[in-house]
Amino acid sequence: YLQQDSSINMDVATVVTWRKFCNKLWNATAFCLYHVEKSEIKGYNIESVASLSLEEKWILLRLEECIMKCTAGLESIDLGAVTHSIREFVID
Repeated sequence: YLQQDSSINMDVATVVTWRKFCNKLWNATAFCLYHVEKSEIKGYNIESVASLSLEEKWILLRLEECIMKCTAGLESIDLGAVTHSIREFVID
């Protein structure tokens, strides 16, 4: 969105869309943190992953990919890649 004259072309609809996405992400995080704090699970290991369903393994794989992309994006200061990978994980 940046041009040579340093003006910013901002689409209000895009801002509203991202605000709604951030709100969903916030609510999902709060929900997960609430339920994880109540559970006995302290982490996972090979045995616990082996007993998971195919869908749960797929989610963990996607989460691991998201974490790797976010880490790479943060290290290279590419916040667009970070937000894209988070959105891709949550929405897709």
